[in-house]
Amino acid sequence: MASRDLQEYRRKRDPALTPEPFGGPGQAGGSRFVVHKHSARRLHYDLRLQIDGVLKSWAVPKGPSVRSHEKRLAVHVEDHPLEYADFEGVIPEGNYGAGPSIVWDAGRFQLVKPEPAREQLERGKLEFELFGLTVEELRDGPGRVETLRKRLAELGAPRAEIAPRGELVMLATLVGEAPTDPAWLFEIKYDGVRVLASRADDHVELRGRSGQLVTARYPEVTAALRALPLPRFLLDGEIVALDDAGRSSFQRLQERMGLTSPADIERARAEVPVSAVFFDALALDGRDVRRVPLEARKECLRLFLPARGVVYYSDHVVGHGAEFLAAACEQHLEGVIAKKRDSLYLSRRSTDWLKIKCQLRQEFVIGGYTTPQGTRARSARFASPNGHATAVSGTRLS
Repeated sequence: MASRDLQEYRRKRDPALTPEPFGGPGQAGGSRFVVHKHSARRLHYDLRLQIDGVLKSWAVPKGPSVRSHEKRLAVHVEDHPLEYADFEGVIPEGNYGAGPSIVWDAGRFQLVKPEPAREQLERGKLEFELFGLTVEELRDGPGRVETLRKRLAELGAPRAEIAPRGELVMLATLVGEAPTDPAWLFEIKYDGVRVLASRADDHVELRGRSGQLVTARYPEVTAALRALPLPRFLLDGEIVALDDAGRSSFQRLQERMGLTSPADIERARAEVPVSAVFFDALALDGRDVRRVPLEARKECLRLFLPARGVVYYSDHVVGHGAEFLAAACEQHLEGVIAKKRDSLYLSRRSTDWLKIKCQLRQEFVIGGYTTPQGTRARSARFASPNGHATAVSGTRLS
């Protein structure tokens, strides 16, 4: 289907004359969006959504609106290849769409309704939410960094450089129930890959729990970390790939985890975009914050990490652990992480951090029979839900 979807795109363009990408169709799935600002015959915006292996595209002459009640004309145009999401450049005169085009906004989208996007499009109405990075967040960056630096000085965080190593990671202890004490806060348990992200000016690294360097596998995350307003940090978080419902999916992430070839990584990046969610910090602005209480560390994180985008801040709730866990399980998430609000960052497994998983199970009985050994005429054995085998005399099972 995706190959046919790109026929119109290729018919209108000559790869020898335009710098636009001519990549092949991608796999189904993904939730990437991009908005291009394009000065062709008239200045307009192009909205593109990753659906069924291509970028479904609409030209929006007056640009997107931030008012939900305000309608804007959007003209459906030809599908574009997934590689087009990163395209910026000048389309030469004499070519279709001649003029400069830039990436005006990018991120992920989430369907409002559970039906597949293609079915919604066929009905003529597609409802979705966009999660990008706002101009206001970029504009306010320097002021937020100054506030952060003052706060770090107030907290007494010492100046020190921490070399990123996998063994620095703090680990949670598995338990069966969420604590009810108000001294705990709760975060979503993401189904991704744990990473330590470090930055020293323009040098950015991503390391796994084993200490393995995985920076090259996730170029979109590396670029987003380099764009943050804070020049030096060491953060703790997870790389995640989101499904169409906005849930982290380890199965989808596996398509990116083992790649080493730059060409394979670039191709997979278009098909399976990833993001990085950060919930803690070991060092900020050249200061060691591991002895700073958790809530204060997260307060500092919130000052320079965006709430959404390719990299973003992991929020939390205080108290109400049982309710938070129930809500997470209802949404088919992996579980929750409980953390003591005043906990320090310890490079080991600790009971100050607890993980509680959603238990998705169903009881059933496994039945079978054993051949008579002379002690009984007939016998059958069943495995009960608790795992014990029970012998039952009776008619032989066939």
